[in-house]
Amino acid sequence: MLNQNQKTLVIIGGGYAGTSMVHSLKNQKNLKVILINKTPYHLAQTDIHKYLCDEMSFEQVAHDLNDFTRNNQAEFICSEVSDILFEENKVLLNNEEIISYDYLTIATGSISFFPKQIKNINEYAADIKDIATLQDYKEKFFNLINTNRQNKNVVKKCSYCGWWTKWGRNRTRNV
Repeated sequence: MLNQNQKTLVIIGGGYAGTSMVHSLKNQKNLKVILINKTPYHLAQTDIHKYLCDEMSFEQVAHDLNDFTRNNQAEFICSEVSDILFEENKVLLNNEEIISYDYLTIATGSISFFPKQIKNINEYAADIKDIATLQDYKEKFFNLINTNRQNKNVVKKCSYCGWWTKWGRNRTRNV
């Protein structure tokens, strides 16, 4: 039965802030929660270095937002937002769908900051915000290790967490 007093909250952004809000509101009976994100997953930024080093699986760092919202009594829409009509309380999606809301939260994420005072930082730094980039860097990382494994040890510094890692012939790590 439809609750006449139910309000609708639209959350734009399926990152840490958006998913935390969905989870914290899952038991609110008078609130319909709709999460909108441009991808069907949330990439756990704090764990990507573990994926890159084979300490976590892909499934552990890329969380399915369809499953997440279903388990938290919310609705998920995988789409990009093209406009917000604040005066009309409407969100326009790039597929021309219109979502009405009573409350709106914009939680569209963060921008990585690379200090400009470090010479050539933009040439060597990478902002990993999507799965394709993450998988590309993991492949490059292991190709580098495998290429150099026969001849010498490879010492790399993880730009994400700042740890120095030494990879030897038998792929042991000494931090």
